[in-house]
Amino acid sequence: MNYFTALGLLLHAVAFQHRVHVVVRTGQERETVRELEAAAAAMHLPVTVKYTNDDMSVTVRDGDARISVARPGSVRGATFDRVYLHDGVARDLRLRDLDDLHTAVAASGGEVIEGR
Repeated sequence: MNYFTALGLLLHAVAFQHRVHVVVRTGQERETVRELEAAAAAMHLPVTVKYTNDDMSVTVRDGDARISVARPGSVRGATFDRVYLHDGVARDLRLRDLDDLHTAVAASGGEVIEGR
């Protein structure tokens, strides 16, 4: 993920107090979180970064804005306001996983966005 994409995702999350889920290729999770951290630092946003085995996230303190980062996989039971599919990830997703992502944003009226 490049800096400007990270900045845009972070601005969207903060402006609308949204939960954004970013799907990246396996192995790109930490790099993506680092880009989000750099964008937050440039905007002087206080963030909390969380790394666990299956979940990496950037949460803006004192707000509901949260960006989670994960490799492709099931998100059953999760809800998001937006899902961003990093470059080329959409073509590699199984149909069931893509359906799960659409279901995860359905309650909020959100959308699944494919990066270019």
